[in-house]
Amino acid sequence: MWQSVESNYSGYDVLSVRDKADNTALKIEVKATARAFKYAEIHVTQHEWTTATTAQDLYLLHLWLLDPAPTLFIVPSAEVMNHIPKNHGKGLWRNVAIPMNAVTHPSKGIVF
Repeated sequence: MWQSVESNYSGYDVLSVRDKADNTALKIEVKATARAFKYAEIHVTQHEWTTATTAQDLYLLHLWLLDPAPTLFIVPSAEVMNHIPKNHGKGLWRNVAIPMNAVTHPSKGIVF
């Protein structure tokens, strides 16, 4: 089910299930870029990250590299965790840019 059409409040874009045999809800956040892999970055909001941490292993990021050929990288939220900032003092982060090559490798993509 495409959640982001209904609301931005969900913290993810697609609500799916693990597989045909396991109907456990799986939350998927979709990011896309047309930049070359070595320059590509993903932007994660604080709300998306809060949703990811409460869903734990039931939250995936689908990262699309659109150029030169559409390529999908499926990244568990645990792979992103080391790149998420922490709030300190009175400072609160709202959005973080993470290089795509920090969370995946070109050889892990599925080319379409």
